[in-house]
This record gives sequence, structure tokens and C-alpha cells, in this order.
Amino acid sequence: MKVIKRDGQKVDFDASKIENAILKAMKCGSGIVDTKCAHDIAVEIEKWHEFDGNNISIYRIEGQVFEKLIEKGQILTAKAYEGYRKVREFQRETNTIDNE
Repeated sequence: MKVIKRDGQKVDFDASKIENAILKAMKCGSGIVDTKCAHDIAVEIEKWHEFDGNNISIYRIEGQVFEKLIEKGQILTAKAYEGYRKVREFQRETNTIDNE
């Protein structure tokens, strides 16, 4: 399975990237780090797409991570995750504008 990055590049799916992003959000959100929860979410998302055979966009993965965090009662983590995504999006837009 391939992930379509923001720039259109296709890379192999790597569940550890999802897990690491969730762990970082946990540290910034509630401050309570639940490694099992982060791992479980990453594995669930991988299993959802394992047999698709299709490429999946990073945006879809990010949305699914957010939904899973809410589902598992990780509200503060979900807010931190979403906040980080918005900051990074703004930084990317700013960098693009600066390069024009």
C-alpha cells in the first residue's frame, strides 16, 4: 500500500509514523502517554487499508487518526493532533508564499 503525500509523491505506508504522531500529540495534549492506544490506532488504520490495494492520501489517514482518537476518548490528544496539523499546514503555505 502506498501513501500519497501532500506533494503527490507516493511512499510506502509506515504505521510507525502514525504511532509517533499520536504519541507526540499525547504529550502535548493531556500529557498522558498511552503507547498501547497509539499502537492500536496505527494498526487499525493499517488494517483498514491493507487489502484495498489502492493508494491512500495523507489527508484521509490524518482524518482517520483524528476520528479514532475521539472514538477512544482521547479528546485532548485529538485537539493537540488537529492543532499540530493546522500549524504545519500554515507553515507549508507560508513557505510556498515566501518562495514566490
